[in-house]
Amino acid sequence: MRTLLTRLSAGLVAFLVGVVVVAVIFRYDSKPAANAIVFPQEAKPATQASVPVPVTEQPVGIGEPIMPAEDKAVIVAEEFIRRNGYTTQPPDRNNLSHETIETAESIDGILADRYNTLEPNAYGFVYGRKGKSGYTVLFRYTNRTGDSSKEAGRAVTMDENFGNLRVEHQDFFLNKVEKKLR
Repeated sequence: MRTLLTRLSAGLVAFLVGVVVVAVIFRYDSKPAANAIVFPQEAKPATQASVPVPVTEQPVGIGEPIMPAEDKAVIVAEEFIRRNGYTTQPPDRNNLSHETIETAESIDGILADRYNTLEPNAYGFVYGRKGKSGYTVLFRYTNRTGDSSKEAGRAVTMDENFGNLRVEHQDFFLNKVEKKLR
């Protein structure tokens, strides 16, 4: 009987130690899971080797601040215009979004028309998108587009889940911006 109690006690102690170790590891582990999506705290210039950041969730650890939706929308929009060839950064030729008004007959033509037309950093932010929920992020035209760059820009719109991104085909007047970013 004594050996049975000793074995049961040892087993119970081992179980409790294991539970405590696992709890400590999960509480203090600063690395997110391998499949977790982590949003940077500030936007950094994209490099040729950068990978588009899918925006679906954000792991939240103890003591980590939650990134505001506005900041996520700006990061996603900046990456979207870079990836689609509107800046001087190399585009992702395999995943281009196409605007309905583009008339070029080839990807090279589309990219030539888009190249360096928008500044890489967002100019402003507006909540909503054409009367729907979501976000609108504004970009100023570059000097390549002429004098209109001072008054108008283009808008990248997305839904409230940071999906369904598109560059709107009409100009957006910069004086309508709810929040200037720079």
